[in-house]
Amino acid sequence: RTEPYDIDLTPFVGRLTDGRPHTITLTPYGDADNWTVDGTLFLDVDHGTAQTTGALTGDTLTATPAVSTTETATANGGTQVRVATARDWSISGYVDTSRGRISTRVSQQFSYLNTDLVSATGADQQVRQSDAGATIIGTERAGAGSATRAAWSYPIDVDSQVLQLIDDNNYDLQASVTQGRQLTHSVADGDGWRVVSSAGDQIRAQGVLQRS
Repeated sequence: RTEPYDIDLTPFVGRLTDGRPHTITLTPYGDADNWTVDGTLFLDVDHGTAQTTGALTGDTLTATPAVSTTETATANGGTQVRVATARDWSISGYVDTSRGRISTRVSQQFSYLNTDLVSATGADQQVRQSDAGATIIGTERAGAGSATRAAWSYPIDVDSQVLQLIDDNNYDLQASVTQGRQLTHSVADGDGWRVVSSAGDQIRAQGVLQRS
């Protein structure tokens, strides 16, 4: 199952409270299959004023990432396929409340890399995938600022080998999968970051599929 994912829309608060209708759309990138995606919008209400106002002051996030795909022949007659992308963006905005102006900046650095080494005319495959990044949320109110940083890394390694292939209905396949997860939450502390929580784990599975 897919774990819940938080998307901080605070920089857009000034625009969302302008009295006009707005639509928030969630679309997984590269959704070639059928995806069922929904969301829950959480709001904080300012009980000290009838309406808040504000504005979106900066947005460098593009609609789609730049994806690089390359294929390289190897010395043993195989092929290595490399797919990579990276994003570095920030969104800023403010809202004027009954207690003064609150400015928020959400920024993220993200990188993704998948390499697939195929050899032995497709019988052997080695897949290495990394998905890592960090999201920083900074808030300034009445001259005082604070910031949090959430970093993640999800490495996956897959090795598979067809030991015997007679036809599509008769073959032996062995494979192993190693998947990791590293999560770190930090708060701004002086010129650096202080870790307040972290989690890390790894699972490994292997098996053999025999079909005849």
